[in-house]
Amino acid sequence: LWVPDRRWRVALGAALLFPYLFLAGWSPSLGRAVIMLTAGALGYLLDRDNRGLDLLALAAAAILLADPLSAGELSFQLSFLALLGIILLGRPFARLLTPPLPRFVGLPLSVSLGAQAATTPLLLATFGAAFPAGALAALPLLPLVTVFLWGGLACLALSFLPVLPALAWPMGLLHRAILAVLQFFAVYPPLRA
Repeated sequence: LWVPDRRWRVALGAALLFPYLFLAGWSPSLGRAVIMLTAGALGYLLDRDNRGLDLLALAAAAILLADPLSAGELSFQLSFLALLGIILLGRPFARLLTPPLPRFVGLPLSVSLGAQAATTPLLLATFGAAFPAGALAALPLLPLVTVFLWGGLACLALSFLPVLPALAWPMGLLHRAILAVLQFFAVYPPLRA
């Protein structure tokens, strides 16, 4: 759906987050994303600053007010730590990685490294291991998973038409590519606590 005015696109995008949350089901990471994106959209519509740390704090406060026990859940901790690492460490990593690497490689890698650096201590404390190769695995996985998710949504939207058999082959190919990337990076040794 094409909406010419940017403010209406932002408002429409924020409104569509809630049906998606309903369809996907609640999780701390998805709840965080919906709260942050909705607050960011509202801030944009009201011409307010949208600072990442402020939006992250707002999402944490909202989730903890609704369910204080979620602070003890590993998914809550990892989700917020990963985004905190991206916000605080992403730019410094980007300055180190670009220009030696092209921007289309250096920027996604810096985001992945920021999340990895922030979550590694918790992973080591909880599981006794962390997988630094995950930062590199994110480079091919991000576009593959994005296309796979959009393809899945397209399949859902087109499920009433007789086109699903034609979509099964490319979706299966994407699925196999994702698994191949995961298997390739799974052989790299973890960090041990």
